[in-house]
Amino acid sequence: MSTSKVEERKTFIHLVRSGVRVAQAAQEVGRSRAWGNKWWRRFRCNQDWDALLDQSRAPQRQPTKLPDQVYQAVRRVRSELEAEAQQPDTLGYVGAQAIRARLEEQGISPVPSVSSSERE
Repeated sequence: MSTSKVEERKTFIHLVRSGVRVAQAAQEVGRSRAWGNKWWRRFRCNQDWDALLDQSRAPQRQPTKLPDQVYQAVRRVRSELEAEAQQPDTLGYVGAQAIRARLEEQGISPVPSVSSSERE
């Protein structure tokens, strides 16, 4: 993030704190009223200059993400299936359905979907 953006926001906040209305201060900085309201609200709620920094857009939690142990089990089972497929006189299938079936046999819970197994 460029410092010019932060400086622009700080200038805006200084204008508002000096008594200029939010819409007028935003216009002086060359921004829209909605932009001004956003940054004034963010600064006012936090009462901190760090509130003017850009915030991460990454999700804070992923409720549907599978545990790491499940992904490790998928990798392990895939390796086992690939090793079995290399043996002579065997018909080996190393797809997501086979991985899912093997995980169910081993009692791994929760069993990932086919797309999750393919992705991993």
